Amino acid sequence: MSDSNKKLLQRSHQIRGGVQIPADEGFALAKQLADSQHFDAARRLAQYLIDSNNVDPKHAVKIRQQLALWISKNPDAPDDSKHDEAIEVLDRIGKTEGSGHLAETSDPETLGIAGGILKRQWLVTGRREDLEQSLHFYQRGAAQGVARDNGYTAINAAFVHDLLGDNKAARSLRVQVRDGLLAIRSEPAWDGGPPRETVRWFFETVAEAYFGLEDYDNATVYLKRAYELETPKPWELETTARQFAWLARLIEPEVTTPEQFAESEAWGVLHEVYGGNAVGAAPSLFAGKLGLAL
Repeated sequence: MSDSNKKLLQRSHQIRGGVQIPADEGFALAKQLADSQHFDAARRLAQYLIDSNNVDPKHAVKIRQQLALWISKNPDAPDDSKHDEAIEVLDRIGKTEGSGHLAETSDPETLGIAGGILKRQWLVTGRREDLEQSLHFYQRGAAQGVARDNGYTAINAAFVHDLLGDNKAARSLRVQVRDGLLAIRSEPAWDGGPPRETVRWFFETVAEAYFGLEDYDNATVYLKRAYELETPKPWELETTARQFAWLARLIEPEVTTPEQFAESEAWGVLHEVYGGNAVGAAPSLFAGKLGLAL
């Protein structure tokens, strides 16, 4: 463990032990812990800040959204309960002023986090109903429009449609994401923010839309452009690469041997962008939960 991570963990322990800090500082520290993959420590600190009422009102919803995400992603928590717990946290956001319960909210960030939680739960259970519920949340977020959340819920809804075998619906959503984002590429990514076309995730999302539409030339161009703009953290790079690998496997399910991987157009994109390790590691990416029958 690096010295910087040790200091983060030590500081978190001090705060939970009673050291008083500004609310903004506590939330920022929790996010740093999560960025360093210390999800349990991030979860503990966020819960402590909420329980001790040391939360800036402007972050009251955000910290609860992140708490739910960190609970679900925590590798040290039991798989049979953590995702249900995370959904309960999201639902309790409805008690926060100006917010709605999960069944009624139109906040695409809350809905996107909920969709991700149910998708991770499906990876554990293999239950089709978990995947359908994931799609339900993503679809509700996508209904708010591509500009509202920069295509996040729509591109993920497309992926879940593919998992469920509805390729037509997946394609329609990807066209919406591609055309919708490209039309507003010069507009601010968020209030007061830079243009979308200057941030990495814009190009990653457009690249995924092109990739799912089997336009591999444009997928390669946009994905390369994303990493020219910014070098992501290792876990961020792995998350994106794995999503593209899942898509490649869904698009070309017959590709299973090293020779077929080498000749595949879809896997060729990953090879060009992520290097030889992408194709070399391909078989292991699908040896586990993704192979469960729907």
